[in-house]
Amino acid sequence: MNALRVSIRILCAALALSCVLATQQLFAGPLTANQIPTITIAIEDEPEPPNWSYTPPVDAYRPATDADGGYELASPQDFDILENRAHVRIEELQFDPDPFVLNNILVTNTTNSTQIFSAFVGLPTSFGAPNSISGNVRTSVIDGGLDGATVATVGGQALYQAQIDFATVATLQNDPFSVSAPGGGSNTASESFGPTSNAVPVNSNIGIQLRFTLTAGDTAAILSRFDVVPEPASLALVGIGLALLTGIAGRVGRRQVTGSPSRECLEFQN
Repeated sequence: MNALRVSIRILCAALALSCVLATQQLFAGPLTANQIPTITIAIEDEPEPPNWSYTPPVDAYRPATDADGGYELASPQDFDILENRAHVRIEELQFDPDPFVLNNILVTNTTNSTQIFSAFVGLPTSFGAPNSISGNVRTSVIDGGLDGATVATVGGQALYQAQIDFATVATLQNDPFSVSAPGGGSNTASESFGPTSNAVPVNSNIGIQLRFTLTAGDTAAILSRFDVVPEPASLALVGIGLALLTGIAGRVGRRQVTGSPSRECLEFQN
């Protein structure tokens, strides 16, 4: 009977710890260089298209001021990129190694013809499975003149692809998709998914792949986000624990275990 009580105490402690972990978000801790996301942008019109890659330094970030936590760029950043064929403004870049990544980029096509752009934001992290995933995208197009503007999908691919270890796990704004603006105007389209159960662990990174065509002289402003959240494996542990407690209680002839696990643990041990 003493051995039984010790086993019950250990099980109850595990259940209590799992309940705490299920209701608390992990703290990201001090930011280090190997946790920072990288943005890569390319124009896909050549056998080896030029690409631009940027990893903001640690001191470009500050603790995020909203409820999501993590880190955010302290201020927007602007660059002329791809041999002056495009301009990019990183309006927002927020992330947490727990993880989620959010970016708001404005890409301007400074050439005189429609171009195919590929933009990827990748966050180095690792995360177990099962988990749940969710994401959203808001795609806007802004006319840079008076002839109208269009952002559209290309090649049968979705404009937004949520990726784990560079493999797509969810898509939004699937082909065919486009959003157009009148001359001198702008237009926006939004879409979201999840939370969805996911059995794929994160071994090295999560990311958002954006691929789109953009008309000459115009700007695509794309706000996108991808979250990976722990599924409450602790809830499964609670269920297993309840089953074990019920079986144990039945074998020793005490009582059927019902109600709150923490209360039943206390009653059974007394």
